[in-house]
Amino acid sequence: MTDIVPGPTLPSPALQLLSETGIVLLRFETGLDTGALCLVRTGLGPFTVITAGSILPLTLGYTLSHCLFSKKGTLGH
Repeated sequence: MTDIVPGPTLPSPALQLLSETGIVLLRFETGLDTGALCLVRTGLGPFTVITAGSILPLTLGYTLSHCLFSKKGTLGH
């Protein structure tokens, strides 16, 4: 995460390790607090959004790179 955010980096590798460990533990705890029954009650809508949010960018990225960089594409001479 520190590589994405502009600005100064963390002052030490130990602090970076602690921050990354904290993020992993927070996500794990959030997953423990979310019950399966809660997920079933939400229905198909959130599942559809998650699936589309994962597959659509991958598909579009692959298609765009294939069109741009293939031998028959405009940039692949």
